[in-house]
Amino acid sequence: MTPRESAQGWLRQAHNDLIHAQWSLQAGHLDWACFAAHQAAERALKGLALESGHRPLSTSNPALLAVDLIELGVLGDDDVVTLGDLESLATVARQARDPDRAIPSNDDDAHDSRAAALVAQTEKVVALVSATTGTGTGALAASSGQGGTVLPFPQAPLHA
Repeated sequence: MTPRESAQGWLRQAHNDLIHAQWSLQAGHLDWACFAAHQAAERALKGLALESGHRPLSTSNPALLAVDLIELGVLGDDDVVTLGDLESLATVARQARDPDRAIPSNDDDAHDSRAAALVAQTEKVVALVSATTGTGTGALAASSGQGGTVLPFPQAPLHA
């Protein structure tokens, strides 16, 4: 596999993870939405590193990956500032994986808002990476067989 093919694989998976995050958010599966959003951001940034001819850091933290991309000259400071607090993606993903780390919340609206904000933040990450690499999400979806559209969330079970 060439470095370009590897990068495209990471970017395609980032797009798929973003769709998973959007669907999970729509279905009310907030922990899954947060976890998938984190995965999408991580994979998009690692794909960008590979696409730029660099080896991505061996970390799952999108904030550290973004700082590395700044240091490599792939992204500018202004680009990363527009993405917001990427550390929050890593924190919430850890909380989603480990209930002992979760912050108890009796406020469902606050939890919904936080999950929606993280998915929106990840949409910005994926959009920035797509713009930087010249592989818009439509191109990524087309290469994954989805035709460039986000499918609506299934309203009924897929298997009867």
